[in-house]
Amino acid sequence: MRDVMPTFCSRSSLAVLFVLHLGFLAGCAASEPESTGRVRSVAELPPAYGELWVAWREKAPDWTDRRRAALADPELARFLVENLVLDMLAGYKRADFSTPGAMAGSQFDRARAELIVIGEPATWSLAELNAIGNGYGSAIGGQALIEIGRPSIPAVVAQLDRQEFQARGRAVDVLADLPHARRSESELQERLRVMMVKDPEWTVRKRCVDALAARASRDTTVEEARRAISRALGDPDEAVRRSAARALMRVGDPQAIPALIHYLERCEREADLRGHDAALEALHGLSGTREPTDSASWRAYWRERNRANSGR
Repeated sequence: MRDVMPTFCSRSSLAVLFVLHLGFLAGCAASEPESTGRVRSVAELPPAYGELWVAWREKAPDWTDRRRAALADPELARFLVENLVLDMLAGYKRADFSTPGAMAGSQFDRARAELIVIGEPATWSLAELNAIGNGYGSAIGGQALIEIGRPSIPAVVAQLDRQEFQARGRAVDVLADLPHARRSESELQERLRVMMVKDPEWTVRKRCVDALAARASRDTTVEEARRAISRALGDPDEAVRRSAARALMRVGDPQAIPALIHYLERCEREADLRGHDAALEALHGLSGTREPTDSASWRAYWRERNRANSGR
C-alpha cells in the first residue's frame, strides 16, 4: 500500500470513494474528469502530487512547510485531504483496538490527526464522509469534524440539504456537538427550528429537537429555542414529542412548564405512558419539586407559583 493510492477529482467523488473503498481501493487522477476505477502508482502522478504524498508517507522533516504550501494550492489541498481520508479509512480497517496504546502512531491515527491539523480545508470531505459513510466511516468522519470544531460548521450545515434522510440526520447530530457559531449562531438555530417542523422524516425532526436544545444550552438566550421545542410537543410522532419534553428540561427555562402541562394532559387522555413519564421528568426537573404527579395538580402548582411571584 506504500507505493499506490487513488486520487480524486471533486468533493462529490468522495461518495464514490467510500463505496469503492469497501470493495477496496479505486479512484481517479486529479487531472481527469471522471474516475478511471483503478489505483494509480506514485510514479504516474504529476511530480508535485507524487512528491507531496511521498513526503507525507515518509514523514519528511519539512512536512509542516510542505503542508502549508499544499494547502495554498486548491488542487493539491484537495488531493492531500481526500487521500488522507482514504488512508484513515484503510488504517481503521486494519487497526488493533484491543491492545492499549496500539493506535498511537498507527496509519489511522496519523491520517486522522493530520486531517484535524489541516482543519477547515478537510471539513468538506469529512462532512461528505459523515453523510454517506456506512458504519465506521460516518462515525470517524463525524468525530473528526467535532474535534476540528467551529470551522466545521459551514461544511456540516451544507449537508442539511441532502435528499437522504440519514445524511441529514448525521449532520444534525454533529451540529449538536459543535461549539457556538458566534455571529452565525442565530441563523444556524433558525435552520434547525425550520427542519424540526418541516422535515418529512420523524427521526430527523427528533434529532433537530435534541440538537437545538444542545445548542441553546450553550447560548446566551434560550427563549426562541424554548418556544420552538415547546411546539414540537405537538409533533405527529410520539418519539419526537417525548424528545421535546426532555429537551425542554435540558434548555432549563421554567417558562416551558405550561406547555409541558398541556402535553401531560394529552398523554393522560391518550394513555401514553412513555410520554407521561417524559413529561413528568421534565416538569420535575424544571420546577425543582417532585410533588405533583398529574396534570390537574400541576395546573394548581403553576397558578400558585404565578400568584406568589406576582405578590412580590
